[in-house]
This record gives sequence, structure tokens and C-alpha cells, in this order.
Amino acid sequence: MSILKSDISRNFGIGFILGVLMVGAMSVQNWDTQVASPAMAATADVETSTTR
Repeated sequence: MSILKSDISRNFGIGFILGVLMVGAMSVQNWDTQVASPAMAATADVETSTTR
């Protein structure tokens, strides 16, 4: 591919990949706090949950 033969585009590509990896490595510690906690089902009262 002729686009990768150019030094400038190759350097931009390598820099972008390295930047993405560095940002990902720095933010991996915060991923568990950003994930939603598991849903908890509410308990229903026996008197109000009967169907008619």
C-alpha cells in the first residue's frame, strides 16, 4: 500500500496507536467504577402482588 510507504503517515499511525494504548492503560483503573452495578430486584409484598 502506497499510503504506508510515506514516513509522515506511518509516524502519525504509530503515534496514534501508542497514544491510544497509553490513555487506555492510564484509565483502566477507573473502568470498574464506570460500569453499572448489578440490578437488584425489589421484593414484592404478598398482599399487593396478588393478581385477580
